[in-house]
Amino acid sequence: MQDLKQVIFDILSDGMTPPQRDQLDNPLTAFPRPDYLKRLAQRIQTLEEENNRLRHQAERDPLTGLRNRAAFTRDLHDCIERAIHPSDTPNSHYLSLVSLDIDHFKYVNDTFGHPAGDIVLEVVARTMERSIRATDRAYRVGGEEFTIILPGANDTTADRISEQIRKNIENTQLRHIKHNITASLGTFCVDFRFFPNYYQTEPLQTDDLHQILYTEADNALYTSKTTGRNRVTLLSDDAVQPVQVI
Repeated sequence: MQDLKQVIFDILSDGMTPPQRDQLDNPLTAFPRPDYLKRLAQRIQTLEEENNRLRHQAERDPLTGLRNRAAFTRDLHDCIERAIHPSDTPNSHYLSLVSLDIDHFKYVNDTFGHPAGDIVLEVVARTMERSIRATDRAYRVGGEEFTIILPGANDTTADRISEQIRKNIENTQLRHIKHNITASLGTFCVDFRFFPNYYQTEPLQTDDLHQILYTEADNALYTSKTTGRNRVTLLSDDAVQPVQVI
């Protein structure tokens, strides 16, 4: 392993020409000097800013700007952990998950072209973001598939937010696209004070709970799509039958 001072020297001299590097004092004898420390602080700040930019880029869908599936997986795990170990905040033991699918999206692409489809995706994403609370997060997890995590939302709150999203999308007017945009939503609400008791297995791990929440929200979405579309189906944990998680 390189000596720490040599590593710092390499950072400070990054981008210098060989003659410029030669003009630097030997870091083993001259460090620390104020000009070294200032340069080091600037370099660290630059690296932090670049890391933050890359992290943001890696977690975002480039078309809509929403967080992507990787961010969704991580965030849902974190929200489950917080619901299992709730704070003193009211309803912090609740967690709701919404699955959303744009109705007849293939028709939009086939009829009006993929650029029009991209516009629809962007508009739906913006509509979702302005329809949810500051504590909620929206994600694009597939082509026309979205999810929303609603921390601390009981069934009443989750149903109200889901219905607001649906109405706002339905009321959206798009120029040059003669098609009414609608969406189907499936919402699953969990009270983590009781939810694990529905599963007769060994103590569930966060990965198991992630799988269950996503599957149940998707099941609710399927009900909305097969019973007419442009609607919300709410499913709460007391309606879920015990299952064996493998």
